[in-house]
Amino acid sequence: MLELVLRRVSGDAFAVAGDDPLRDPVGAILREHVPALLDELFGSMDAARLRRSLDALMRLRAVQASSCGEAVAFIGSLREIVADQPRPVRVESGAMPADLCERIAEAERLAGELYTHHRERAVVIRRNEALRRDFVARRCRDRKQCPPSGRGTVETSG
Repeated sequence: MLELVLRRVSGDAFAVAGDDPLRDPVGAILREHVPALLDELFGSMDAARLRRSLDALMRLRAVQASSCGEAVAFIGSLREIVADQPRPVRVESGAMPADLCERIAEAERLAGELYTHHRERAVVIRRNEALRRDFVARRCRDRKQCPPSGRGTVETSG
């Protein structure tokens, strides 16, 4: 089931590139937090651990510039994945336990909030970086140490 969820999160291009988080930072985040998310949905549902896992996953999705619906869709797809699993995950009638449906819905809600938070932070960071670049360029031009474009050789007043 973990492999199915990993494919839903990252697409069919997901391939385990080893355990080195520096060579595969996205894979490292997925390998750490997707199993933790599943443990909480199917286990004790520790709110702090669930939030920590979803926070890391939604931070990743926000940076990947997917929409909120796309970012959260893999959580909803757990319903389909669970429905296709053998009986231990499902109740005797073949349906999913109502508690599991509620847990998935709660995880979707929380993931949406976290995604929105991280997208807003990314916008603020990009805006602040643009303001800093403009400030440095203006300061450089005011001191006549840079050409008007802000690139190239340093001009000296003489």
